[in-house]
Amino acid sequence: MSKLYIIRGLPGAGKSTLAKEIAARTGADHWEADQYFIKNGVYKFDGMSIGEAHDQCHSNFSDSILAGRDVIVSNTFTRLREFEEYVYDAQSCKYDVIIIECLENYGSIHNVPDSSMERMRSRWEPNSKLQEIQAKASMAFEFDWEDITLLNQDEFDLHEMLPI
Repeated sequence: MSKLYIIRGLPGAGKSTLAKEIAARTGADHWEADQYFIKNGVYKFDGMSIGEAHDQCHSNFSDSILAGRDVIVSNTFTRLREFEEYVYDAQSCKYDVIIIECLENYGSIHNVPDSSMERMRSRWEPNSKLQEIQAKASMAFEFDWEDITLLNQDEFDLHEMLPI
């Protein structure tokens, strides 16, 4: 069965690094909104284009699942509402879903302001609460939690869980 890896965490938590490691081991497609801001190998963030960046990320993801490929999406995803459509779309295509929460702090390479980091931290919905959050909120999508694996980064072992 094909897999969707959702990798979520604050800036500097190691999302992109983990996603690249998984992609290298599995051949999975890897998409993230930050890729939109890389032009000629140089990252240049434009807050006015964040919506377009997320739209492009979701479009790339959709192309991958329609092709039946394993796919990794790594974005901040502070709240369930920010990634529920990915989970729903993947489950609709009979994908296994693995949601990995990165909680480390390696320091943001994008120089995210402290005030932005604090806003993201304050709205963070931990993996351990996602099912409860969906049950209490009126969400746009319903999904089957029995087919979702929730992990923290320290519970994810590349050598045991992925083919080499």
